[in-house]
Amino acid sequence: MTRRDLWSAIKNIAGLIVNKIKRLVHGEFYQKNRRSVNCLLKKLQEEMEAEGGFKCSESNFRLILNGLGYRFRKIDSRPVIFERQDLINWRKGYLRELHVYRQRGYRIVYTDETWVFTGMSQRYDWVDEDALRNPYEAKRNGLTTGPKTPVSRGKRAIVVHCVAEDGLVDGADFIFASNATDDDGDNHRVIDAAKFEPYLKRIAPILKAGSNQPVVLILDNASCHSQFDEKIPSMSMTGNKIRDWLRKNNIPFPEEVTKKALFDKCIAPLKKTDFNRHAVERIALESGVNILRLPPYHCDLNPIESVWGWDKATAVRRTTE
Repeated sequence: MTRRDLWSAIKNIAGLIVNKIKRLVHGEFYQKNRRSVNCLLKKLQEEMEAEGGFKCSESNFRLILNGLGYRFRKIDSRPVIFERQDLINWRKGYLRELHVYRQRGYRIVYTDETWVFTGMSQRYDWVDEDALRNPYEAKRNGLTTGPKTPVSRGKRAIVVHCVAEDGLVDGADFIFASNATDDDGDNHRVIDAAKFEPYLKRIAPILKAGSNQPVVLILDNASCHSQFDEKIPSMSMTGNKIRDWLRKNNIPFPEEVTKKALFDKCIAPLKKTDFNRHAVERIALESGVNILRLPPYHCDLNPIESVWGWDKATAVRRTTE
């Protein structure tokens, strides 16, 4: 069989076999197994043995996989995150809510956190590759080996701010030093709810000052924004604590029952979103500010990211001048 004949056969391969191959491959993905083409072929042949077998060489099976859209390439899990249906629905819901706030004349304010280092420097620049390959020759000719970056970037400072349509909000900045010197991009190990919640209490009046517009504050789902004031009980709690929670929320319950029966009858039917209350939402509500959360993995929908880019570029220029 020629290669052209094989490609033609792949296009007309039985739907049952295609389905088995796809389920086999994605089953390996799900179990996080790393399989060679030969291993996949043997496993498929074992599964189809009772159905008359599946005769195929390893090279032809590789072509079949290619024909079905599989490629051996660098793993990129990021698109999978963005294609999740729940995130698509969340993004649509967020954009609809944002549109409603705009139509109603709300002042839309975005907040986020970032970091700067005392010794920030450029990561990209023009370099002389000949000088890098032959540093001694370059030095002998009175040349350098090119721009250098510091071994340590120094201490890290965390910056929290708010931005609205007319720019950064005056008085809404919060900057503090961190002992961390690593550059892992995760600020939320440094700024937690104990720092962010007092910050929110302080800036809420500032966001409303000088404007008759109602305010909506947009933030992400970072842990420092997601501390619960109160959560619906779980089975790990004692029966007495569950009863105390039910009394506090004026939910009637039978007294003389086991913890499991109490949970199944009174807690399980409840909707978590009606009782799980974030401290951020409570603080904002008390201050007359609405909260709208960005969908997960959608920092690109927060315009303050552009501010951070300009801020860091400015910091780099000033430290290298």
